Amino acid sequence: MRIFIEDTFSASHYLRDYKGKCESLHGHNFKVRVEVEGEVKENGMVMDFEDLKKILKEILSLLDHKDLNSIPPFLEKNPTCEHIAEFLMEKLEEKLPSGIKPVLVMVEEKPGQGAIYERR
Repeated sequence: MRIFIEDTFSASHYLRDYKGKCESLHGHNFKVRVEVEGEVKENGMVMDFEDLKKILKEILSLLDHKDLNSIPPFLEKNPTCEHIAEFLMEKLEEKLPSGIKPVLVMVEEKPGQGAIYERR
């Protein structure tokens, strides 16, 4: 069974090796959707939404109100939606309890535009 939560964070970034508006420093109010998978427990839940929100908030605090180009792993990697989604997936894998696995991270930099990182 899969469950999901959504949250937001604000950050600035610029894209390296890119010609266009996004090569200059600019900001977004990013929207993030996270889906996790696990067995439904006796209490009827895969995982308490509040626990999942707490984990995601902790991870997003690493990015919120930051210049993404100035923090790891984006000192080297371009801080694209694709790389942000990959970063979030890796952090979720580290922090989720045993038996719960992240299967999808969606990062939207503006409505209708973003990246989806999905693991099966």
